[in-house]
Amino acid sequence: MQYQRQYYREKYYNHHEKVVNDETLAKDKRHEKISGVCAGLARHYSYPRWGIRLAAIFALFTFPMITLIAYIVAAIILPNR
Repeated sequence: MQYQRQYYREKYYNHHEKVVNDETLAKDKRHEKISGVCAGLARHYSYPRWGIRLAAIFALFTFPMITLIAYIVAAIILPNR
């Protein structure tokens, strides 16, 4: 019983901490919608993919040229995973 409580406590705290991965930033081709940039950012920074995509859409409506240029540059520069 003690081990079970410790396991659930560790699982809860590890799940809720935002930890930056040691991997290099790369596009995620497995979960891509357009080119995998948002999925790669979400994987690298341990955020949900839908949150990053929603922020990208919001940024696209708020700052269209800057966001579009940044997305295209990231799609070209970032390596595939």
